[in-house]
Amino acid sequence: MADVIGGTHGPAGEVAPPGRAVSRTSATAEARAALGAARAGRARELDRELARLLGAEADVALVAVGSHGREELTPGGDLDLVLLHRGRPDISALADRVWYPIWDSGQRLDHSVRTPEEGRAVAREDMKAALGLISARHVAGDPALTRELREAVLADWRADARRRLPELREMARSRWSRYGELAFLLEPDLKESHGGLRDVHAIHAVAAAWVAPGPTTRVREAYDLILDVRHALHEHTGRGGDRLVLQEQDSIAGALGLLDAHALLRAVAEAARTITYATDHVWRTVARFCSPPGRPARRPLADGVVEQDGEVVLALGADAGKDPVLVLRAAAAAAQAGLPLAIATVERLAKEAAPLPDPWPRDARDALVTLLGAGPPAIGVWEALDQAGLIVRLLPDWERVRNRPQRNPVHTFTVDRHLVETAARAAAHTRDVARPDLLLVGALLHDIGKGWPGDHSRTGAVMARDLGRRLGFDAGDVRVLEAVVRHHLLLPETATRRDLDDPVTIETVAGIVGDPVVLETLAALAIADGQATGPAAWGAWKARLVAELARRVAAVLSGAPPPVAPDPTPEQLALARHGGGAVRVSGSRITMVAPDRPGLLWQAAGVLALHRLAVRGARTVSWATAAHAQNRHSGRVANGRDGDGGRVAHAQDGGGVARAQDGGGVGHAQDGGGVGHAQDGGGVGHAQDGGGVGHAQDGGGVGHAQDGGGVGHAQDGGGVGHAQDGGGVGHAQDGGGVARAQDGDGGRTDADTAVLEFIAVPEYGSGPDPAALEADLRRVLAGRLDVAARLERRARSYRPRKGVAVPPPRVTLIDDASNTATVMEVRAHDRPGLLWRIGHALGSCGVQVRAARVGTLGAEAVDVFYIVDGEGHPLADHALREVIRRSVLEVVR
Repeated sequence: MADVIGGTHGPAGEVAPPGRAVSRTSATAEARAALGAARAGRARELDRELARLLGAEADVALVAVGSHGREELTPGGDLDLVLLHRGRPDISALADRVWYPIWDSGQRLDHSVRTPEEGRAVAREDMKAALGLISARHVAGDPALTRELREAVLADWRADARRRLPELREMARSRWSRYGELAFLLEPDLKESHGGLRDVHAIHAVAAAWVAPGPTTRVREAYDLILDVRHALHEHTGRGGDRLVLQEQDSIAGALGLLDAHALLRAVAEAARTITYATDHVWRTVARFCSPPGRPARRPLADGVVEQDGEVVLALGADAGKDPVLVLRAAAAAAQAGLPLAIATVERLAKEAAPLPDPWPRDARDALVTLLGAGPPAIGVWEALDQAGLIVRLLPDWERVRNRPQRNPVHTFTVDRHLVETAARAAAHTRDVARPDLLLVGALLHDIGKGWPGDHSRTGAVMARDLGRRLGFDAGDVRVLEAVVRHHLLLPETATRRDLDDPVTIETVAGIVGDPVVLETLAALAIADGQATGPAAWGAWKARLVAELARRVAAVLSGAPPPVAPDPTPEQLALARHGGGAVRVSGSRITMVAPDRPGLLWQAAGVLALHRLAVRGARTVSWATAAHAQNRHSGRVANGRDGDGGRVAHAQDGGGVARAQDGGGVGHAQDGGGVGHAQDGGGVGHAQDGGGVGHAQDGGGVGHAQDGGGVGHAQDGGGVGHAQDGGGVGHAQDGGGVARAQDGDGGRTDADTAVLEFIAVPEYGSGPDPAALEADLRRVLAGRLDVAARLERRARSYRPRKGVAVPPPRVTLIDDASNTATVMEVRAHDRPGLLWRIGHALGSCGVQVRAARVGTLGAEAVDVFYIVDGEGHPLADHALREVIRRSVLEVVR
């Protein structure tokens, strides 16, 4: 990869040869010109046919409103007509003479019959009628009738503008709330969404009231593009819908002479944002028009910047040509005040502003940080600068991500808007980090590499390094920015795809991060990035995992050993007291605690699938309940020290560190704040844990332990030891060495208790009855429910419907992510029962799932399993590994 990325430099494969680019542009222009000519020709043809149907009649007029009134009728559009008359008694027969041939032709028709007085009265009360008649066009008959009605409707509209325009604004807001923002939707409604065709119609209506100017040339060009897309959509589908669905996008792109669906969405996003920006300005103008009159006030905000009439403008004497920082200073002042930049001010800055030197002076960098630090108000200000072309002039690499769509249901926004949204959300976390400026700039740049081919994190890191220097940061700060952009996915991906209780996970992340400032910046960025991505990318479950990972890594970076996993919660311990297993259903969170056994995870997942619940997250862990012999996760003994005799007395319990010296010496154990002493080699050992006193006698004797109020018994030297901890019963058998809850370097004993936590939501509609769900989960635990048979019956009754093409699934086995298990990562298109099928395939291969992290990002499942063979060891047999990989691939296709 080139060492410098940006400006005019970049991979040759990303830029089309000049001839090809000209050819593509020419093809697009020709295709769009043909669509425009088709609409105009159809309007003329319809007008001739309607005039023929009406004939030479006195005191009547045929008026086109809506799409045909604007001469924009697309193939699937409705024909809207008004038949005007001056009280003719035979008007019904005349109307039938016009309407019936239209219906017979198959054209959809919206019609009405009015006198001019009736039309005026309806328009006074009905907003839809008023908007149609404002743009009414005479088609046939007496033009004086049409003129009379239009002039009367326009006069009323202007006279009553202070009442009607707020009503129109509320209608627009309601429409936006229902249909969303066109620029950032994967399958937008071209007409009703914010930034769609209806918004330009509203601008025309406001202009007709003489309150604001009509659409600018840029807005009209944006409108024409979306209209052409709508025309191509209607022509391709043969229907009148306005939703640009995924499976049609490539075809529509081809019809418009564009390269692919990606190019289509980028063009649509550009047009929609232009319309949205203009619409927002128009409604601010309407708000001022409808407000009580008052004297405009000017209030200074910054050097050369003042507030006037609710907008930010330049002060008298401000000279953008001599003050290159003025653009950023005005933007920062506007964002901090929560006010918009006046359009005239933005246009003036775009025309007069001098370029910033390279590197930027400190006050320019401070102004950028101040702008971003304003939070959500910065978004509108940034958009204003972007619409005027100022952002690309300040940051040339921005052009590569500008309006770049992310055709992924997880992402809400285009790449550039996502970057600004992330920075705005990061502003809420500036108190949590040592360098808020690096957090805000890092948030702004974290996905900047998506404008180039390859791994966007690696490419973005190079760009962040170059941009950091351009912005005037010193070498140390540039290194932090580079690391933040390079590793911005490290914490969320590790937290959701790796076992946080595995020391390898924590040590690996600590080695990559290497610096507390980088770590805290990454932690804050993970929150802001997830929130800005969309609801499918961030939630309380993921937030807890990321926070826990950051806490553990911070401890390692401070010099402490890797923190141990927290003890089971009181709620989990309470569930464990049920012995045979217990279930708790609380909203979308389902918790199961039961004696561990192979297949428990996928059997529970099968029950959720039976109840039509889609698993959005899953986590499984196990712990041993034997007192003073707790050895979490596949027999690892944490912080144990072996002396002369080679015998380890204690592992870890309750978050404390246990140490033991064997061979006749004295062993000390500190646990949960209490101190325990042990003497081996025939002596007597005492242990104090959580306030209780435990005694242990080795060398063939009997040892007793009291922990947390429960009584545990341990017999060493070949005997069997039993332990009771916190109300749960654990058994440990060692055979002359150590009494453990988990033995055999990964194999589980009957002392293991599994905790399964699911986040599951209904596939559709309301969720199942919690009592019924809990009953089936209990039946699974008791071995009285055949999950496979019931799922098979359901599958036979299900008729899958062909959907859009999805990438093939991928199954990867990773060896260096854990010392005690093989990590298997499964990436596939999500569907009901996926987790059950994966687990069933693993079980059929004779492997066990020791831990799992299950996540769903939009329609994509990203599931990670820590698997071991029948003896509890990582998978070393290459033939078995390949069988597992193929078996899992088979069930996720």
